[in-house]
Amino acid sequence: MIIEDRIKQLKSVLDPVSLEILESKENAFADARSNVKILGAGTAELRAFNSTKKALEVCVKEFWQSAFPENEYLTTRADIHRYLAEQGYKVAKETVYLHVKEGKLTLDENGGVKKEAADEYAKKHLPAPADESPSLADQKTQADLNLKDIRLQKERLALAELEGRLISRELVGSEFAARVEEMKRGLEGMAAVLPPLLAGQDEDVIRKILRNQIDTLFANYSRKLEKVKV
Repeated sequence: MIIEDRIKQLKSVLDPVSLEILESKENAFADARSNVKILGAGTAELRAFNSTKKALEVCVKEFWQSAFPENEYLTTRADIHRYLAEQGYKVAKETVYLHVKEGKLTLDENGGVKKEAADEYAKKHLPAPADESPSLADQKTQADLNLKDIRLQKERLALAELEGRLISRELVGSEFAARVEEMKRGLEGMAAVLPPLLAGQDEDVIRKILRNQIDTLFANYSRKLEKVKV
Protein backbone atom coordinates (compact mmCIF):
# COMPACT_ATOMS: atom_id res chain seq x y z
CA MET A 1 0.00 0.00 0.00
CA ILE A 2 1.47 3.38 -1.01
CA ILE A 3 1.78 6.15 1.57
CA GLU A 4 -0.94 8.29 -0.05
CA ASP A 5 -3.47 5.48 0.46
CA ARG A 6 -2.49 5.14 4.12
CA ILE A 7 -2.79 8.89 4.66
CA LYS A 8 -6.26 8.85 3.13
CA GLN A 9 -7.38 6.03 5.45
CA LEU A 10 -5.78 7.61 8.51
CA LYS A 11 -7.62 10.89 7.93
CA SER A 12 -10.91 9.02 8.28
CA VAL A 13 -10.09 7.56 11.72
CA LEU A 14 -7.71 9.95 13.53
CA ASP A 15 -8.79 12.27 16.33
CA PRO A 16 -8.57 16.05 15.64
CA VAL A 17 -5.21 16.57 17.34
CA SER A 18 -3.56 13.58 15.61
CA LEU A 19 -5.09 14.67 12.30
CA GLU A 20 -3.61 18.15 12.74
CA ILE A 21 -0.15 16.64 13.30
CA LEU A 22 -0.45 14.40 10.23
CA GLU A 23 -1.64 17.24 8.00
CA SER A 24 1.19 19.51 9.17
CA LYS A 25 3.73 16.83 8.14
CA GLU A 26 1.92 16.30 4.84
CA ASN A 27 1.82 20.03 4.07
CA ALA A 28 5.50 20.48 4.94
CA PHE A 29 6.45 17.67 2.54
CA ALA A 30 4.19 19.06 -0.19
CA ASP A 31 5.82 22.50 0.15
CA ALA A 32 9.31 21.00 0.02
CA ARG A 33 8.41 18.96 -3.06
CA SER A 34 6.99 22.06 -4.77
CA ASN A 35 10.17 24.01 -4.00
CA VAL A 36 12.26 21.29 -5.67
CA LYS A 37 10.09 21.53 -8.78
CA ILE A 38 10.08 25.34 -8.85
CA LEU A 39 13.58 26.23 -7.57
CA GLY A 40 15.43 23.13 -8.69
CA ALA A 41 17.19 20.40 -6.77
CA GLY A 42 19.66 22.56 -4.85
CA THR A 43 21.33 21.37 -1.66
CA ALA A 44 18.94 23.21 0.65
CA GLU A 45 15.87 22.15 -1.31
CA LEU A 46 16.92 18.48 -1.37
CA ARG A 47 17.74 18.54 2.33
CA ALA A 48 14.29 19.96 3.11
CA PHE A 49 12.65 17.45 0.75
CA ASN A 50 14.38 14.43 2.33
CA SER A 51 13.81 15.69 5.88
CA THR A 52 10.09 16.37 5.43
CA LYS A 53 9.62 13.10 3.52
CA LYS A 54 11.21 11.11 6.35
CA ALA A 55 9.15 12.97 8.97
CA LEU A 56 5.94 12.22 7.04
CA GLU A 57 6.83 8.54 6.62
CA VAL A 58 7.58 8.16 10.34
CA CYS A 59 4.37 9.96 11.24
CA VAL A 60 2.28 7.76 8.94
CA LYS A 61 3.96 4.60 10.17
CA GLU A 62 3.40 5.36 13.86
CA PHE A 63 -0.19 6.46 13.39
CA TRP A 64 -0.86 3.44 11.16
CA GLN A 65 0.49 1.02 13.72
CA SER A 66 -1.68 2.65 16.39
CA ALA A 67 -4.83 2.81 14.27
CA PHE A 68 -4.43 -0.55 12.51
CA PRO A 69 -2.40 -2.89 14.76
CA GLU A 70 -0.45 -5.45 12.76
CA ASN A 71 1.17 -8.73 13.77
CA GLU A 72 3.79 -8.00 16.43
CA TYR A 73 5.83 -11.06 15.37
CA LEU A 74 8.77 -10.91 12.95
CA THR A 75 8.95 -14.25 11.14
CA THR A 76 12.45 -14.23 9.61
CA ARG A 77 15.81 -12.53 10.01
CA ALA A 78 15.06 -10.60 6.83
CA ASP A 79 11.84 -9.35 8.45
CA ILE A 80 13.84 -8.31 11.51
CA HIS A 81 16.31 -6.34 9.39
CA ARG A 82 13.50 -4.69 7.44
CA TYR A 83 11.71 -3.74 10.65
CA LEU A 84 14.85 -2.25 12.20
CA ALA A 85 15.51 -0.24 9.05
CA GLU A 86 11.96 1.12 9.24
CA GLN A 87 12.70 2.27 12.80
CA GLY A 88 15.63 4.31 11.47
CA TYR A 89 18.52 2.02 12.41
CA LYS A 90 21.44 2.06 9.97
CA VAL A 91 22.36 -1.62 10.05
CA ALA A 92 23.32 -4.07 7.31
CA LYS A 93 21.45 -7.31 6.91
CA GLU A 94 24.71 -9.21 7.38
CA THR A 95 25.23 -7.48 10.75
CA VAL A 96 21.84 -8.66 12.00
CA TYR A 97 22.63 -12.20 10.86
CA LEU A 98 26.01 -12.04 12.63
CA HIS A 99 24.43 -10.79 15.84
CA VAL A 100 21.99 -13.70 15.74
CA LYS A 101 24.93 -16.08 15.38
CA GLU A 102 26.76 -14.36 18.27
CA GLY A 103 23.70 -14.61 20.51
CA LYS A 104 23.07 -10.87 20.75
CA LEU A 105 19.64 -11.49 19.25
CA THR A 106 18.00 -14.76 20.24
CA LEU A 107 15.46 -16.24 17.87
CA ASP A 108 12.72 -18.55 19.08
CA GLU A 109 12.17 -22.09 17.89
CA ASN A 110 10.41 -20.81 14.79
CA GLY A 111 13.31 -18.61 13.76
CA GLY A 112 11.61 -15.32 14.55
CA VAL A 113 11.14 -12.80 17.39
CA LYS A 114 8.54 -10.40 18.69
CA LYS A 115 8.99 -6.76 17.73
CA GLU A 116 9.47 -5.94 21.39
CA ALA A 117 12.53 -8.24 21.49
CA ALA A 118 13.89 -6.70 18.29
CA ASP A 119 13.50 -3.22 19.81
CA GLU A 120 15.34 -4.29 22.95
CA TYR A 121 18.16 -5.82 20.89
CA ALA A 122 18.51 -2.66 18.81
CA LYS A 123 18.73 -0.42 21.89
CA LYS A 124 21.53 -2.57 23.35
CA HIS A 125 23.61 -3.40 20.29
CA LEU A 126 22.94 -0.85 17.52
CA PRO A 127 23.78 2.88 17.20
CA ALA A 128 20.76 5.04 17.93
CA PRO A 129 18.98 6.43 14.85
CA ALA A 130 20.31 9.87 13.90
CA ASP A 131 18.22 13.05 13.77
CA GLU A 132 15.37 11.64 15.81
CA SER A 133 12.39 13.92 15.97
CA PRO A 134 10.12 14.24 19.01
CA SER A 135 7.79 11.27 19.25
CA LEU A 136 4.24 11.61 18.03
CA ALA A 137 3.08 11.10 21.60
CA ASP A 138 5.14 14.10 22.70
CA GLN A 139 3.89 16.15 19.76
CA LYS A 140 0.30 15.22 20.57
CA THR A 141 0.76 16.15 24.22
CA GLN A 142 2.23 19.51 23.23
CA ALA A 143 -0.59 20.09 20.74
CA ASP A 144 -3.13 19.36 23.50
CA LEU A 145 -1.41 21.87 25.78
CA ASN A 146 -1.38 24.48 23.01
CA LEU A 147 -5.10 24.02 22.43
CA LYS A 148 -5.78 24.40 26.15
CA ASP A 149 -3.72 27.60 26.22
CA ILE A 150 -5.66 28.99 23.27
CA ARG A 151 -8.99 28.22 24.95
CA LEU A 152 -7.78 29.81 28.21
CA GLN A 153 -6.64 32.95 26.38
CA LYS A 154 -10.02 33.22 24.64
CA GLU A 155 -11.84 32.86 27.95
CA ARG A 156 -9.66 35.55 29.54
CA LEU A 157 -10.27 37.92 26.63
CA ALA A 158 -14.02 37.28 26.78
CA LEU A 159 -14.03 38.00 30.54
CA ALA A 160 -11.97 41.16 30.09
CA GLU A 161 -14.41 42.38 27.43
CA LEU A 162 -17.39 41.68 29.69
CA GLU A 163 -15.71 43.61 32.51
CA GLY A 164 -15.17 46.59 30.23
CA ARG A 165 -11.38 46.29 30.16
CA LEU A 166 -11.29 45.65 26.42
CA ILE A 167 -12.99 47.12 23.40
CA SER A 168 -13.49 45.54 20.00
CA ARG A 169 -11.11 46.02 17.10
CA GLU A 170 -13.97 47.45 15.03
CA LEU A 171 -14.76 50.12 17.64
CA VAL A 172 -11.12 51.13 17.91
CA GLY A 173 -10.90 51.49 14.15
CA SER A 174 -14.06 53.57 13.88
CA GLU A 175 -12.99 55.85 16.75
CA PHE A 176 -9.58 56.47 15.24
CA ALA A 177 -11.26 57.35 11.97
CA ALA A 178 -13.53 59.77 13.85
CA ARG A 179 -10.51 61.39 15.52
CA VAL A 180 -8.77 61.87 12.18
CA GLU A 181 -11.92 63.47 10.79
CA GLU A 182 -12.24 65.76 13.83
CA MET A 183 -8.62 66.88 13.47
CA LYS A 184 -9.15 67.46 9.75
CA ARG A 185 -12.22 69.65 10.36
CA GLY A 186 -10.37 71.59 13.05
CA LEU A 187 -7.41 72.33 10.81
CA GLU A 188 -9.68 73.35 7.93
CA GLY A 189 -11.58 75.64 10.30
CA MET A 190 -8.35 77.26 11.47
CA ALA A 191 -7.34 77.88 7.88
CA ALA A 192 -10.65 79.68 7.33
CA VAL A 193 -10.75 81.88 10.45
CA LEU A 194 -7.11 82.70 11.07
CA PRO A 195 -6.28 85.02 8.12
CA PRO A 196 -8.67 87.83 9.15
CA LEU A 197 -7.85 87.37 12.84
CA LEU A 198 -4.13 87.64 12.26
CA ALA A 199 -4.18 90.45 9.74
CA GLY A 200 -2.33 93.50 11.06
CA GLN A 201 -1.65 92.02 14.51
CA ASP A 202 1.72 92.10 16.25
CA GLU A 203 3.64 88.93 17.16
CA ASP A 204 2.32 88.64 20.73
CA VAL A 205 -1.30 88.87 19.63
CA ILE A 206 -0.71 86.39 16.78
CA ARG A 207 0.92 84.00 19.25
CA LYS A 208 -2.07 84.22 21.62
CA ILE A 209 -4.57 83.72 18.80
CA LEU A 210 -2.73 80.65 17.52
CA ARG A 211 -2.46 79.22 21.04
CA ASN A 212 -6.19 79.71 21.58
CA GLN A 213 -7.06 78.01 18.27
CA ILE A 214 -4.77 75.06 19.07
CA ASP A 215 -6.27 74.67 22.57
CA THR A 216 -9.75 74.68 21.07
CA LEU A 217 -8.76 72.02 18.53
CA PHE A 218 -7.26 69.78 21.24
CA ALA A 219 -10.32 70.27 23.46
CA ASN A 220 -12.63 69.08 20.66
CA TYR A 221 -10.28 66.15 19.98
CA SER A 222 -10.29 65.18 23.66
CA ARG A 223 -14.08 65.12 23.73
CA LYS A 224 -13.93 62.52 20.96
CA LEU A 225 -11.55 60.45 23.07
CA GLU A 226 -14.06 60.28 25.90
CA LYS A 227 -16.19 57.94 23.81
CA VAL A 228 -13.65 55.13 23.94
CA LYS A 229 -12.33 55.38 27.50
CA VAL A 230 -12.83 52.15 29.50
